[in-house]
Amino acid sequence: MMWDPILKKFERKLSCWKVNRYSPSGRIMLIKSVLSGLPNYFMYLFHIPFIVKEKVDKIQRKFL
Repeated sequence: MMWDPILKKFERKLSCWKVNRYSPSGRIMLIKSVLSGLPNYFMYLFHIPFIVKEKVDKIQRKFL
């Protein structure tokens, strides 16, 4: 799947961040500012399938 590198990048970014260091509002800000911007380039070029959108949302929810 062509979206696998984006999903792996999400997981790599999150593995570096320690959940305990951030307050819930800090984690939300981090997700909105950094993680939400990662797939934008690819979404401009290609239509994102619904299943990929759901996987990205699941990764973000898991971090919260």
